[in-house]
Amino acid sequence: MTMRSSCSSFLQCIHDQRLRDARNMHIICIRKVLIDFVLEQQEQLRHDEEIRHAQEEERQRRLNLLTEEEAQY
Repeated sequence: MTMRSSCSSFLQCIHDQRLRDARNMHIICIRKVLIDFVLEQQEQLRHDEEIRHAQEEERQRRLNLLTEEEAQY
């Protein structure tokens, strides 16, 4: 192998490694975005469930009041 081809191979290896590193960083960024999205969705689902639960409790409380009022008549 000549000096020139050796240097060329070495530079190609560095270039290839940089491409792999850039690809890996891109994958890491995509994963982070996806994880953040999933966590936000889970938080929103918990929040929505808390609201539904509170609404159901209020509905049940009102129903109980109506039942008590009807029982008085």
